[in-house]
Amino acid sequence: SPGNFGGTLSWYASPAPAERHTDALLAQDAEWVLERCARPGHRPFFLAVGFFRPHTPYVAPQAYFDLYPRSSMRVVKDVAADQADLPAAALGSAKKEQDLMTDDLRREALQAYYASISFMDAQVGRVIAALDRLGLADTTIIVFTSDHGSHFRTRNLEYKRSPHDASIRVPLIISGPGFGNGERRADFATNLD
Repeated sequence: SPGNFGGTLSWYASPAPAERHTDALLAQDAEWVLERCARPGHRPFFLAVGFFRPHTPYVAPQAYFDLYPRSSMRVVKDVAADQADLPAAALGSAKKEQDLMTDDLRREALQAYYASISFMDAQVGRVIAALDRLGLADTTIIVFTSDHGSHFRTRNLEYKRSPHDASIRVPLIISGPGFGNGERRADFATNLD
């Protein structure tokens, strides 16, 4: 219906083993491709690995949920005060379902978000480990980025689609030959860059 677009906030602590999850399958496929790229005489390669997590639904193996005790998840206590300095247009991405969330549900959702991030991060680690194991790390440039951030109740917003830092700020990490080790830049960049 009009005005109800995008993902629905949902989550699942899966009892299935990690290797049965989408992002683990993507990492496994990436390893398979990299093994072929490491063969003698193989040409230079470009490999794009588009992990799904942490997009909704936030799904990860139960072990990743266990890393983040629900009781330690912090939620915004006074939403009205958090919004006081904003014009109505700044809250245009809010969804009515957000108003139905209790603090306990917000903690569960945040736990699930962190769990899905950690699970995806472990899969990125598998791909990087494959580059190391196959002798490709010293000649490969890795670019890690994301398409958007997430609010998680700051400004009473749950998702993306706003001009706030929590929504638009994403990592842009570049690693490889010719790049400084641990160098940080403050230059402005966009995802198009």
